[in-house]
Amino acid sequence: MNWLIPAVFLPVFGQAPVSRLPDGHVDLGGPGVWKLPDIADATPRIVDPKSGGAPFNSKGKQVWDERRRTQSAADPVRSCLPPGVPRIMYTPYSMEFLQLPNRVVMIFEGGTHIFRSIPIGPKTGLKHPPDPNPTYLGDSYGWWEGDSLIVDVVGFNDRSWLDSFGHPHGEKLHVIEKYRRRDSLNLEYTATIEDPEYYTRPWTVKTAAMYRPNDRLQEYICQEGPPAR
Repeated sequence: MNWLIPAVFLPVFGQAPVSRLPDGHVDLGGPGVWKLPDIADATPRIVDPKSGGAPFNSKGKQVWDERRRTQSAADPVRSCLPPGVPRIMYTPYSMEFLQLPNRVVMIFEGGTHIFRSIPIGPKTGLKHPPDPNPTYLGDSYGWWEGDSLIVDVVGFNDRSWLDSFGHPHGEKLHVIEKYRRRDSLNLEYTATIEDPEYYTRPWTVKTAAMYRPNDRLQEYICQEGPPAR
């Protein structure tokens, strides 16, 4: 069954209003899991369809063309490396949210069971380290805007791809994520991608995930890929 849910269509069956935590914020979690969509190429889901795909600069286009010629043979996920952000939200596994008073923890079934622990607070009270150590998932902090959780992410290494088609990024990547639980069954995810090393301007992708209230995270082990170089 294909769980890819286009951003323009969200299922309406079995919906119920979202529950809230004692602090009044929307509960992004619950007893089940979110089934993430399988998205190979993020650009068809760009919010502005007139953009004609990712706004590459010359360097970005060169890297993109080379990766398409090699048919994604160098995809780091094939070597069991973490998918990175936002690609971790485009992989066809499940994830769950754990909400604490001052942070949100995201646990992913795919990507060798990686997790993100994101400090949450007033937007003006949180900052990134001045020189974060580059990592696959970057350095994150978040805040609430109404019923939407906004997450600011920097501090990436350049070893992941934005999607399995090979859209590139470097260490200057800056991602703004928006998580909005529209109802009991549907999560809207929006990622704004900015990287002046590869793109001429920021671009925004919107996707969705479906809630499975009776499912749990399953064991997933990645050890079949070729050695990382």
